[in-house]
Amino acid sequence: MNYFMRFLLRSPTFFLALLFAAALTLTAMLSLSGCSMVRNIQASLLPALRELQLNATMPSEEQATDEMAQQIVAALDARDKEVLRSLFSEKALSEADDMDEGLDYIMETYKGTSKTYESGGSQIQDHYGSPGRTKTIFGFYNIETNYKSYMLYFEYQLIDASSPDAIGLTFVKLVDFDMWDRDEANRDSSSYGKVGIYNPGWDTAVQDDDE
Repeated sequence: MNYFMRFLLRSPTFFLALLFAAALTLTAMLSLSGCSMVRNIQASLLPALRELQLNATMPSEEQATDEMAQQIVAALDARDKEVLRSLFSEKALSEADDMDEGLDYIMETYKGTSKTYESGGSQIQDHYGSPGRTKTIFGFYNIETNYKSYMLYFEYQLIDASSPDAIGLTFVKLVDFDMWDRDEANRDSSSYGKVGIYNPGWDTAVQDDDE
């Protein structure tokens, strides 16, 4: 995609009205002239317009990350396994072979009720290309309960144009902050391609296999 198109996609609010006006103008010109060049220009703008509309109707990356963290923390506070399970994408649920064990582990690990939680930063992977756009968020949050402090890490598929059932959580890791701070293995936030909920039993095995 050329520089101009990338600039448009990264500035949806400013250019939304402009592109709508351009599309309407080209449609009127097409109806009057039937010119093939106009048809080609109009066709080339439609994908960018669709992307712009998608961006304009979606929450910001920061907002989406905060909302997901809020839902995860609420499920942990309520000790509600089914609510936490529902945050995962259909694709992740179909691929995870130990979701029940992961849910048991994270609920046993989490002690108390949250007093505060705040972002420790996030990373975004945004890809354009065949078969469509994908956007993945990697979120880090510090949770303070009335009992302990935790580090929460999660991977969240925000966009997957080719696979709507992939939208949602793919991976969650919750570690006692003391363990996170003193044990380098626990500071490793990578899922190693694993889906579901971090569980030291399988996570260590996956890391060993990867090495």
